[in-house]
Amino acid sequence: MSLKKVFYVIKKKVKISNLILLIVLLMFNSYAWFIYNTKVSTSLSAKIEAWDIAYISNGIRETQNIILDVEKIYPGMTIYTHQITVNNNGDTNAELSFAVRKVEILGQVYQVDATTTPEMLYNKLQNDFPFKTTVTLSTTQLPAHTGTATVTIKLEWEYESEVTGKDELDTQYGTSAYQFITEHPDTPCVHLEIELGAKQVNT
Repeated sequence: MSLKKVFYVIKKKVKISNLILLIVLLMFNSYAWFIYNTKVSTSLSAKIEAWDIAYISNGIRETQNIILDVEKIYPGMTIYTHQITVNNNGDTNAELSFAVRKVEILGQVYQVDATTTPEMLYNKLQNDFPFKTTVTLSTTQLPAHTGTATVTIKLEWEYESEVTGKDELDTQYGTSAYQFITEHPDTPCVHLEIELGAKQVNT
């Protein structure tokens, strides 16, 4: 069969409607690729905001998990104080919080578990002992780039004469503290584990 006859047969079989359908399909594919390419380009150009919260203790950058040991406790002791500076160096505003995770007092361990929340543990430190442990935040709001806060942790044990109704607790824990120090001279009387947290605040 000659080339001319082959072309004639192909031309006869390929209808105009088929050609139109082919053209339409090509147009839709081109449009779909344009939309996809536009979306990809847009997502790639999105800005990524930096998140950088720094916890500074004694001039050294630490993790958010603060571990403190108080070697000796007794009525009238010098107030134990420890401070952490928190700086927001990131691009987004942040909110600061704290949670007491574990406390060991004279060898007795109290910690967060299935039945004890951080709030319950902190409340115990406030009310169940003759000495008081407090955690205060100078502010909870940390603006982007410039936000700073001071976290102050204190443990104080006032003389029994200064607080009404705590004579028995003073005697009980004072005796226990002396015995613990005698038997465990290298173990701190109080061990604290406190977690500092910062979460993003949308503006």
